[in-house]
Amino acid sequence: AQNVFTMNKEQSLDAVFKEIFNGKETTEEKIDKIINYVQDDIRYMGIESGIGSIKPFSPEQVVKQRFGDCKDKSLLLVSLLKKIGVEKAYPALVNTVMKQEVARLYPSNEAFNHCIVTFEYDNDKYWVDPSIPMQGGDFKDLYNTDYGKVLIIGMPEDSLSNMSPRETKAGTDIIEELTI
Repeated sequence: AQNVFTMNKEQSLDAVFKEIFNGKETTEEKIDKIINYVQDDIRYMGIESGIGSIKPFSPEQVVKQRFGDCKDKSLLLVSLLKKIGVEKAYPALVNTVMKQEVARLYPSNEAFNHCIVTFEYDNDKYWVDPSIPMQGGDFKDLYNTDYGKVLIIGMPEDSLSNMSPRETKAGTDIIEELTI
């Protein structure tokens, strides 16, 4: 997986930053804007044929065409985060059905069926699914399914890791008062 996600050249993503930043954002605001951009402005569309079924397209191409599958969107998100100084950002391969049980399989490129992102910021670990649109809000409160065992691409160890998403409160509280 390391070689599949490696890019041969430095990606020029300045156009994205000109589009989404006004120059006065804190790092946390930049992270929020980058996540929102990848989730909402890059359409999820999987073309699962040829090399695109295995290798993600370059972030430059994904920005240009404004669509990509989960691998493409994950690699774009990781690239953008690294460009603002979030160095510990990685794509993570998951199995949405088998979750923990994926550890029982022999190593294979067919063991995983989805790609998300993990990153560290301010000594905390976060998980983001770039293919979920319209999540909005603070990246610290984003919901993500616990997929169990994951393969984090780019980490020094070459084994499965336990996913540990942050506890978030999903939903909306509605208070209804009736005066009769």
